[in-house]
Amino acid sequence: MNKECEIVQDLLFGYNDGTLRKSSKELVEGHLRKCNECKQILEEIQKESSKLDETMQIDGLKKVNRRLKIKTIVIYVSLILLALIILFNAWIFVDYYSSMNLIDENKIVVYLNKDISEEQIQNIEETLNSKYSNIKINYVSPEEAFSRMVDKLGQNMPETYKNAKNPLSKTLEITVFDNNIEEIIQNVQKMQGVKNVVKLYAPNPYEWFIIKNFM
Repeated sequence: MNKECEIVQDLLFGYNDGTLRKSSKELVEGHLRKCNECKQILEEIQKESSKLDETMQIDGLKKVNRRLKIKTIVIYVSLILLALIILFNAWIFVDYYSSMNLIDENKIVVYLNKDISEEQIQNIEETLNSKYSNIKINYVSPEEAFSRMVDKLGQNMPETYKNAKNPLSKTLEITVFDNNIEEIIQNVQKMQGVKNVVKLYAPNPYEWFIIKNFM
């Protein structure tokens, strides 16, 4: 192998990649026209280069396919989570609106002192009915209130409540239709024999879910 072959063979990789300068490229092409040995070496380089390109393409396709699989899994998991969230929220709202039928937003509960007389209770009712035309008043005895609690709690009723003396108070349930509920609350609180006044309200769906299941 002469000196020119050594120089050309050193340049064959650059020639195959197309990175040679014009003068070097012309030197290699001129030598290849008269040297079969260097031409054969170039053909081997081209074959190996083609195999390498195919391998790189396959590896690239594998990487792309792997990324697509990961993205597909992420999309499926996200869709499943989204479906679960939608179903969970639907269940919360259905339970909320079915339960809220039991709660009147315009109702107040008046807790009365234990020693209040029937006459005082009647006086409160008459005073409110004379002052407010569109209200409904319902007296609830401690026994009725306890019975309601038993019906509501069922098997979840604590044993201490089952065996203990009825701790509940006499109450008046006042449903307010077309009147100022805050004004009524202020007036009732000032009446003799009244211990406390509570305004019933409808909590938001998520608050109701927590109250019903964890409190």
